[in-house]
Amino acid sequence: MSSNSEWPQATPGAPENAMLPESSATPLNAPEALSENPTWSGWDVVKIFVMAIVLLIGCLLGVALATKLSTRSSWW
Repeated sequence: MSSNSEWPQATPGAPENAMLPESSATPLNAPEALSENPTWSGWDVVKIFVMAIVLLIGCLLGVALATKLSTRSSWW
C-alpha cells in the first residue's frame, strides 16, 4: 500500500486555537429537569419486581406444561 500525499497528515494533540463549543443544555440540577422526570416511589419498584417474578413463573409453568403435553401425544 502506498500513502496518498494528498491527504493531510494527522497531528498529535489539538491545535492551540481550538475551543470547545458553548453548551446550551440545561444542567441536571435545574428545576425543569426534576419536574419532567419525577422519581419513582418504592411502591413502583415493588410493583415492577412482583410483575417480573409473576411473569417469570408464568412463563416457566407454560413451557413446562407445553413440554409435558407434547411428550404425551403429538398434537402439533
